[in-house]
Amino acid sequence: MMHDSKYDFGNGSINHFFHMINQLGSYLFIHSDDYGRSCAIKQKKRISFMYPSMTHATGVLIRFILLFKTEHGDYANDIMIANSLEDVQLASVSNDDLTKSKTLLSSLNFSIYDRLIDEMGIFKRDKRHEMIAISANGQKFVTSIETCSEDVCQYQYFKMKIPVKKSLFLKAICVSLHSDVQFSVNEIYEIIMGSFVLFMDNGQMIQRSVCQQLFGNENIYDQLNRIFVSKTRSSQSDQTAFICSFSTQYNDFIDNIKPTLYLHMIDSRGNILLASNIRKEESSLPAYTMSLNILFIYERCHITLSSSSILENHEQLYKIYKDPFSEKYLLVVDIHFDDILYDVQNRKNGAKISNDMIVDKIIGILKCNFLSLSCVQKLVLRFKSIDLAIDLNLRLSHDIDIYLNACKLVEGVVLPSNIKMLNMVYSHVLTDLELPCTLEEIIIKHSEIAEGKILEIDKSCKIINIEQVTGKVSIPHLEQNFWFKLSNSYSIVVKNNTSSLIEELEMHNASFLGNIIIIPPSIKTLTLSNVKLGSKAILKIFNDITSIKLHNFTGSVQLVDVNTGKDITIEIKSGSVELLKTNDSAKPNKFVLRSASLPENFIFNENITEIEMSDIKMQCGDFVEFSKNVQSVYLKNICGTVLFTCVGCLEKVVWLDCKRFNSNIFREFDTMILNVEDSLFDKNRMLLSSKYFCNNTIILKPAVKIFSFTNIMVPDQYILPIHGDFEKITLSGCIGKFTIPHIFKDGAATVQISGEKNILRIVKTSTGSYNIKLKT
Repeated sequence: MMHDSKYDFGNGSINHFFHMINQLGSYLFIHSDDYGRSCAIKQKKRISFMYPSMTHATGVLIRFILLFKTEHGDYANDIMIANSLEDVQLASVSNDDLTKSKTLLSSLNFSIYDRLIDEMGIFKRDKRHEMIAISANGQKFVTSIETCSEDVCQYQYFKMKIPVKKSLFLKAICVSLHSDVQFSVNEIYEIIMGSFVLFMDNGQMIQRSVCQQLFGNENIYDQLNRIFVSKTRSSQSDQTAFICSFSTQYNDFIDNIKPTLYLHMIDSRGNILLASNIRKEESSLPAYTMSLNILFIYERCHITLSSSSILENHEQLYKIYKDPFSEKYLLVVDIHFDDILYDVQNRKNGAKISNDMIVDKIIGILKCNFLSLSCVQKLVLRFKSIDLAIDLNLRLSHDIDIYLNACKLVEGVVLPSNIKMLNMVYSHVLTDLELPCTLEEIIIKHSEIAEGKILEIDKSCKIINIEQVTGKVSIPHLEQNFWFKLSNSYSIVVKNNTSSLIEELEMHNASFLGNIIIIPPSIKTLTLSNVKLGSKAILKIFNDITSIKLHNFTGSVQLVDVNTGKDITIEIKSGSVELLKTNDSAKPNKFVLRSASLPENFIFNENITEIEMSDIKMQCGDFVEFSKNVQSVYLKNICGTVLFTCVGCLEKVVWLDCKRFNSNIFREFDTMILNVEDSLFDKNRMLLSSKYFCNNTIILKPAVKIFSFTNIMVPDQYILPIHGDFEKITLSGCIGKFTIPHIFKDGAATVQISGEKNILRIVKTSTGSYNIKLKT
């Protein structure tokens, strides 16, 4: 190994440095022995790296020398050796995708450390050449530098400056969700002001641990501020310290952690209240506290609580947010009424309360002073296993979302006039119910509307999602456009545009009535599953639609091209039609057709580039024609004529029962293929599996390199030729004549193969010779 200390990657070259580390690590196999020590497996080959200092690295074990900041501000006396950055929670520092402060990273001052020169005297401090390292679980252990002999293992050391004290760093790397690490006030100050430890792998855990202490000590802010004042007074030369007050630094710290934490509060009666930033991250962690005043850290706060919790704490919440300055706050209050059925005083014996008491409790909660505050922007009401016969229209000023789980809506129920969303699952509607015009979204799943009752949805509702529902739901969007009948368990999805016109329609388990069903031009996405038309009915779809998905569909579909006026009719019996258009030139416009009959010629538009068709029947004399823009075709069990036009010299192909064709393969093709059960053509491979192959002459483009023919029968009057640029040929169970070049002295020779059990395999080697295997 070369030992050249001039390759210093500090001061802003962090990405360059870690690129080198990654290059090195990708060639090493490193494991840990029974004592937790990392050992490198010796490589068989010499490995060359792009950096001169590592050009002879073989079996390299990388270690990191961490230099910690001392009380005097130097880095010379307090060190630690780590076997890997992962062991000390610093792996993410080398992640290029992680956005960090460039100033912070450059301060780490990475550089190669030559242990033979040992300019800092690190390895001379211990005659046994042993240093303290640390494992991933925070346990210290002694690792010997000379564990491997020089001919087996070599070491490469890198040093890096850690701008915190070693004692703080050792605490920080041990912080986890379940650890009980306590930081001193001085350490918390260093974390807030320096922020280095927040860039560690467990930085979010450290934030949570610090906040846990901040929330549990009302006097800690004053203590931190006094430390700040003391440090700035004793360092008058540091003018930057006066530019930013401690309160600004403290508030910045709190703002940064808002999306990553949620508050878990328990009152004196054991009721739980959860609070978080409205847009919290999915990986947010809990911070436990007993004080509701901590809610002030969130200006945009989502508060989740039970009915008992809001009954116990609504007065305190009102006092917190009633002041004029609370106008800057925006609250979403999410109330779970799961416990409303039981008396708070008798939870242990599960005593239920009467329906009148339930109504009184719900009304009392919704009328409390806290929910009347202007800072409450939205109410989310969640009911479970409750018979709702309540007038919820209390004229509240904020928006309301309602979630119902296993509930019954009975006579007397009135929904709020300002409801925005209704989500109903495993529930029953036992009365006629007209939903307010303010409702923007409704989701009904696995629910039932009683026989003879109607759930009416206003036409202003923009999103309707109905899944496995029985009973009558009145949907003006559909009723004004279609005449249809729903099955016992049906699903409907309707999404409207800004003009209240249907933009997306999805229906499952339904039948359209009438002879002509016209899909309005406003519908851009159409999905129909288990849908039937009448025997004489036609579903008309215009070509400006962007997505069509018909699955298990029965009926006639007419595709109308408004530009050319041409109509294409398809008869489908329990089959499928898919059409996906895209404005992205890099993505194909795809058309899929299964289990259908084509009563007339079917000519594809030039913008269709990917086609799949299976189990298709055509009338005698009719055909399917692909345009010159076709890039990929998948065909299976086709009865009829398929035309490829304007594709090189390819003029006409008649396929019966074929699977796949890619037009880029053929230079000339004047042939008929019969009874092909399974075929695959792609840019460099041709696979055929059939009972009978009938051909005049096929000339394949040189792009075809691999041929695999199975059970191919070539009649005596024909020959199947293979060009000279092949790389591999496999003929399995074939009968007939095949022309194979370069194998015999006379160049291309015709081989007569007979016998269904014969296998001929020819492979071209890297030297240009051929390996031939024949199995009979």
